[in-house]
Amino acid sequence: MNVRGAKDFLVQQIVRQAAIENVPFSDLEKRMLYFTESGGMSEDPIELNSAFEAEYDTTGYEQKVSGLMKSAYGRNAIV
Repeated sequence: MNVRGAKDFLVQQIVRQAAIENVPFSDLEKRMLYFTESGGMSEDPIELNSAFEAEYDTTGYEQKVSGLMKSAYGRNAIV
């Protein structure tokens, strides 16, 4: 699997978990999951980050994503 495929999988799982938990998750929040400072993004990372910071609290977003990831992991874990 390549890097983009791995990111797509993680984003898909986070967005799906948000839907399962009925947690609002905007397109901007989803696009931020692809954010990287090292390049390789399909959009300008500086513009994306500026738009995000104008609307969201980074700490709250990170906590939200972390919780969704933990729940998604639990949902997908093989026991």
